[in-house]
Amino acid sequence: MKKIGFILLLLASISPVLCGQTSPLPPKVVIGINVDGLNYDYLSMFWNELSANGFKRIMYEGTCIENFDYGYQSAGFATDLATLYTGSQPYLHGIASKNHYNRSTTKSVPICQDANAHSFGLTPAYSSHRLQASTLTDQLDESTMRKANIVSIALDPTAAVLQAGHTGLALWMDAETGRWNTSSYYETATPSWAGKTADHYLEKRWEPLGLPSLYHTISTSKNKTFAYDLDQLCYGKNKYKQFATTPYANNMVADLAMQAIQNYAIGKDMWPDMLLLQFSLQPLYTQTSAKLSIELEDAYLRLDKELGTFLDFVDKFYGKTEVLVYLTSSRELPYLQPINQRIPSKSFCTYRYMALLNAYLMAHYGNHNWVLGAENGHIYLNRKLIEEHNKDLRQVQQTAINFISTIPGIMNVSSSQQLGEAYIMNVQPRYAFHPTTSGDLLFSLLPGWYEVDKNDQPTGFYNTYRTTTRMYLWGWKIPTSHVTENVPATAFAPTLARYLRISLPNAAQGGHLPIRLQE
Repeated sequence: MKKIGFILLLLASISPVLCGQTSPLPPKVVIGINVDGLNYDYLSMFWNELSANGFKRIMYEGTCIENFDYGYQSAGFATDLATLYTGSQPYLHGIASKNHYNRSTTKSVPICQDANAHSFGLTPAYSSHRLQASTLTDQLDESTMRKANIVSIALDPTAAVLQAGHTGLALWMDAETGRWNTSSYYETATPSWAGKTADHYLEKRWEPLGLPSLYHTISTSKNKTFAYDLDQLCYGKNKYKQFATTPYANNMVADLAMQAIQNYAIGKDMWPDMLLLQFSLQPLYTQTSAKLSIELEDAYLRLDKELGTFLDFVDKFYGKTEVLVYLTSSRELPYLQPINQRIPSKSFCTYRYMALLNAYLMAHYGNHNWVLGAENGHIYLNRKLIEEHNKDLRQVQQTAINFISTIPGIMNVSSSQQLGEAYIMNVQPRYAFHPTTSGDLLFSLLPGWYEVDKNDQPTGFYNTYRTTTRMYLWGWKIPTSHVTENVPATAFAPTLARYLRISLPNAAQGGHLPIRLQE
């Protein structure tokens, strides 16, 4: 089998030459770095404080794609990760939201939670079972006949499994035990080498990395410095969830990544490997708002230092020319209320308006519960009830739209029927949509409006109409360049497949990143 695999890889290597193209040998390892909550404006603010070996190394020495365009407004990191690795839109890959709403139980669960798999921790099992297309990692696994090492490490289980796809090893921090966890979908047990737990890091003390007086946020922060013993800051039944919002959780991810490289000898044989990492820069759980603080600034500086240490390790282990690193971020940033009250900013309580919508539909169709629920801009109608009363779903949706469009704070609203027809007509809607997992109605809020729950607490949903983020690539044959035009995010997986000389994911929509590789 090894001989057959070598022949297949050899044929894949010479096929571009036979087509009249020159193609360099693939990188030995591809390392993907996704930073949840990374705000590039903050990197600009803290630029003078950053080291030369972390973010700056990737940004100065690699290619920056300034407008990496997903084509739809932000629907959460889960949707973006699925699009990134499948090379297709949510209508094809099936991940249109970070949650899955069960119409039968009227309950919502994380999109990748899997009741048919077994967890090796105390939290539920996760898998890519709702991902309806193959990923870049799946194709690498197929093309190398399962010889490639594919490891995904993340604090969040949804991120871990969507990065791993259907075939890699997904590892995430169990929020109940602080241990690394996986599910029976991927392995028969959590690897023994992934033994260092969050408790090891909870022994540490968190203080400013540098002189507090030099921090950009010192003039606006209530506290001029800080000092936390992590085991006192993070305590009780939620202590590991709390720990995941501290910089030392990123330290935990980086440490395990270096262990994975050494334990699997990643990148040390003839087969290309992939190592996929998720870090977090979401605000500390103790913060009452998402506004800048000296702690959040320190988290940026500490992740910068962590990246520098990790890239030094990677450079020493492989050499820059043998490894391809890419860095990007989710578009799911926390909502920042403006300091100046004259800047438009208003709360929107979906819970209250859904009660009014239900009353409106009762006036048209009878005294029943026509609205099942709503979350993250999705409204779910009671389709079973609509069918039992012989009502036309399209008509009920349009009646609901007529009411929702009049609600203060609503920018626009579309029905699942309209969005489905748009995709059939090859029109790209601004919404991330899938016919079986999305709501019956999808709405956006006006700029400055943000959703609150029935207790007037922000839910995290707000106007996220932008469709782009940034993508950086570094190492291997990547030149130092800057791309300013809009580049579709669906071009990433086909481009990486070409670099790795493997087949495209089965729903990939094509296109290539405009990067001219070095000789």
